Amino acid sequence: MEWEEVTDFEQIQYQKGYDEGTAVGHQQGHEEAFLFGLEHAYQKFLLIGEIYGRVCVWLQDEYVEQPKIKKAKKHLEQLKALLDALPFHNEVESTEVGFDTYWNRITAKTKVVSSLLGTRILPLDAEQDNDGFQ
Repeated sequence: MEWEEVTDFEQIQYQKGYDEGTAVGHQQGHEEAFLFGLEHAYQKFLLIGEIYGRVCVWLQDEYVEQPKIKKAKKHLEQLKALLDALPFHNEVESTEVGFDTYWNRITAKTKVVSSLLGTRILPLDAEQDNDGFQ
């Protein structure tokens, strides 16, 4: 070892540890974020599937003639159109028409339909907090 290396040994070790920690944190951060996103997307699309299934059933001919469903038919059709147009991605360039925008519209329209039909469609936490995070 040269004299300069001896005097800078502590600083060199700090930098080495910092660089190694940054690399490990970066890798683990991506893995954690991916798992969180996967879990979050699964929960959202499970709920979207349930809403879509209910809307499809209510729009069938044998149900449309019921007074409550007849009254809510226009809103049910609008909700189905929103669900059909739902994007399966949320790109930064298209935040105006991204998943979160559609999710907010779907939850709002679902509340209207729930009110008209007198039945709860969304769970309480989705009705109270529709910002996309639980």
